[in-house]
Amino acid sequence: MAKNEIAVVGGGLGGLIAAFDVARRGVDAVLFEATGSCGGRAKTRVVDGFCLNQGPHALYLAGALQKALSEFGVVVTGQGPDLTNGLGLWGREREPFPLARAGEPLSPLNAEEATALQAFYGRVLSEKRLGLGVPLSEVLAPLPLQARRVVEGLIRLSTYTNSPTEIDGKAALDQLRLSFAGTIYVDGGWQSIVDGLVEAADRAGVRTRTRSRVENIEPRAGGCRVRHSLGEDDYAAVVVTVPPKAATRIVSSSSMLEAAVSDLRPVRLMALDLAIGGRVTCNANFILGFDRPVYLSVHSAVAALAPPGGTVMHVAHYLSQEEAPSPDFFESIEQLADATCDGWREATVQEQRLSGATVAHDFPRWRSAGERAPAQYADAPGVFFVGDWIGSSGMLADATAASARVAAASAASFRASVAHRV
Repeated sequence: MAKNEIAVVGGGLGGLIAAFDVARRGVDAVLFEATGSCGGRAKTRVVDGFCLNQGPHALYLAGALQKALSEFGVVVTGQGPDLTNGLGLWGREREPFPLARAGEPLSPLNAEEATALQAFYGRVLSEKRLGLGVPLSEVLAPLPLQARRVVEGLIRLSTYTNSPTEIDGKAALDQLRLSFAGTIYVDGGWQSIVDGLVEAADRAGVRTRTRSRVENIEPRAGGCRVRHSLGEDDYAAVVVTVPPKAATRIVSSSSMLEAAVSDLRPVRLMALDLAIGGRVTCNANFILGFDRPVYLSVHSAVAALAPPGGTVMHVAHYLSQEEAPSPDFFESIEQLADATCDGWREATVQEQRLSGATVAHDFPRWRSAGERAPAQYADAPGVFFVGDWIGSSGMLADATAASARVAAASAASFRASVAHRV
């Protein structure tokens, strides 16, 4: 029995951050990972020098994940897309990316629309509670149509969420503000982040057990019993970072958790991740649809993701909550690639097709004022949950990082309270 230790279940980004944060508080941490290596959805597939993330990934420079990396001494490099040379897609027309300045027309926006857009950006920067508890669509309703489409497109890009009538306005605008501070495509793919966190956890003394699947967590007085593929042990507290449905299986005694998970609304996309070996000519390295939810970016144009002469390109369709995955979406984004890069089909050496892939297990909705599922439940004492479906801070990987920091602190406090009672 190891009552003084904290178990962390799941070796993705959230698990690695939580385990490191526990260990640096001077508490012994044991990290359980069911597979042979850590990383989860942040793993990068490397083939012949091409680095393919699982769909398009960008690191927000002012987000919770980058803050954790900086505090933990994990250094990653990369660059962001050059939007000044990007294109906006409006039907059949491609126009310069709409970085509008007041009073200046920017096709297809006229001067009035550009001015309205710039004024709205000013409100976004100054009114930090704008949109709280109302849908994004209501916040944007006063804008002219084309200006509204610009904001909706940028929010799809930064949140992956194609649900303007459901997403909380403030949460969406928070993410837009975060994007204003910059993003980067990471050299070597997000595996660079994973590798850095694994090294940091090792230095901090985290004991990692790979190929060790946790099967059940039983909260008990003064701690939790964890049954796993190597046996069972008692821990002072447990941090659970696995996907929500897996969490309900291993913490099966919590009806409150089950109810929260049943209410989740996953964010999904169709994506085509391409490793292109021959030289191709692209007429743009970045394209965002403003009247349809599509995206194309040549990530290797600014980040070290391909061997010399090679190209890594991501093309995607953001699914709405009502849309089911369909081969038609692949046909549509392939046509976007056709119109952007000549010869990519013949030159592609590896491709990944993600059909309805889960980008995030939930998004902040206006009816709950941006609050997602809580991190702990009264019927599971000593168990703390981490993920992109937890809490109200951040979205996507930043939500995972933020909830991991909270869970680590909460688990350490719970452990201390148990020790005091004993």
